[in-house]
Amino acid sequence: MKALVIGATGTLGSAVADALAARHEVVRAARSGQVHADMTDAASVDRLVEEVGPVEHPVRVCDHYLRELHHPLAGRLTLYNETLLLPDDCQRLGLFYAESDSPSAAGLKLLTDLATASAPQQRHAQGIRVTSRAERLSQGPWC
Repeated sequence: MKALVIGATGTLGSAVADALAARHEVVRAARSGQVHADMTDAASVDRLVEEVGPVEHPVRVCDHYLRELHHPLAGRLTLYNETLLLPDDCQRLGLFYAESDSPSAAGLKLLTDLATASAPQQRHAQGIRVTSRAERLSQGPWC
């Protein structure tokens, strides 16, 4: 299968391209480099798609922006947000990430660590019984 990764020199794009390269032919595109495409220029992306030819599951960024949030524990977080659209299925995937080695990345790690460590205790304290998926399915759809 051929995969086209636009933004392949960025943090997220390079990770995606590297993961796909183990099992697929990967065309890496970016604003600079041998294969040129600029996600902010629709004509640039259209030309690239014509040059590369058909790909199995096309994914395009349909929205991207910087979002600033204030969290009571993590403080101010500056997060990149990308919304990816899978055109065949009309499905959207939202990605939020912080710049590497930034205060926002440290804040996200803090929240992840807190959620991972405290989730079972919080559920227990709130009287929520944790069941396995198999147990829930065995109880029938009415549960």
